[in-house]
Formats: sequence, structure tokens, C-alpha cells
Amino acid sequence: MFTGTLPFLLILVAYANGGKDKPVFSDEIKEIIQTVHDECVSKTGVAEEDITNCENGIFKEDVKLKCYMFCLMEEASLVDENDVVDYDLLVSLIPDEYYDRTSNMIFGCKHLDTPDKDKCQRAFDVHKCSYDKDPAVSNTGHNMLFLAKTDHLQTLFFHITRDNDWLQLIKTKHNYKSFT
Repeated sequence: MFTGTLPFLLILVAYANGGKDKPVFSDEIKEIIQTVHDECVSKTGVAEEDITNCENGIFKEDVKLKCYMFCLMEEASLVDENDVVDYDLLVSLIPDEYYDRTSNMIFGCKHLDTPDKDKCQRAFDVHKCSYDKDPAVSNTGHNMLFLAKTDHLQTLFFHITRDNDWLQLIKTKHNYKSFT
């Protein structure tokens, strides 16, 4: 299953609730998550161990890991044609109950997304910063790894797929014709 290391936002939204109220995910959402993960692992060649290590705050300086983080954002349609993350779209997908804490983390790290770096390095830097930005949130979520290493990504997808237009966009991008 998708191991849940995402560039900044994906980890932030899920941990904004401190690991509470774990949602139940439909098979459809689980399949989308798995497909995006598999596609990004295939494209980048990243080791699953390196992805999992990020859950514990170990961010290996590896181009494959960095590009995996960017790939997830790209496959989630959060990146434009110039490889720029759409932070406004990202923040618009955050549910109200998590908005303040999560948006503060996002906007507290987005300054690291600068044009002098390649897209993979930008995704990595912002993700790593967000992990450190709110220790209480990060530690709560990361310590839950032994329970289910997929929780934070699935939580994000649970929340943002409440937006049916965004979910339809992801389904279309990945040819999910069998889902209604």
C-alpha cells in the first residue's frame, strides 16, 4: 500500500488532526492511492525503504526520493504545466477544521519552493520543512507509523476527495473509467 510520504501538504493535512478520527476509506480511494504510488515509484525508481524512512524524519538526500515527492504532487494534479505547485488549490482542498494549522505549515515552508532549484529539490525541501514546522503534529502522526503506514496519505485523500470535481480530475487523469 502507499506508504504515505508526500511532499509537504500530503503529510500536513493528515497530521493536522493529530491522528484523531481515522477515516474509513473506500476501495476506490485506496485504489487511486495505490495507483499513484506505484506510478511514481515506477517513474523514479525510489526505494520503498527511503519513502518509509521519511515517516520517521529521515530524509535521505537522494534524487529518486526527491523526484518521487514531486511526482506525487504532479499526479495529484497540484502542479501546473511549468512544474509550479498551485498552493492556492492545495489550500482550497483543506477542510475547514484543519485549515488554520495546515495552511500555516504550508505557507511557512513554501518559501523554499524557489525557481533556482529543480522541481524535485523544491518538493523535497518543502516536505522536509513541513515535517519540522509543527513538531506536535509531525510527532503524533509519525509515531503512528507502526499502526498503519498509509494513514496520513489516506487521510488526505479522504478529505480532499470530498471535492467531487478534484476527484473526477484524478480519476480522468488515471483512466478510472470503472468508477462511478
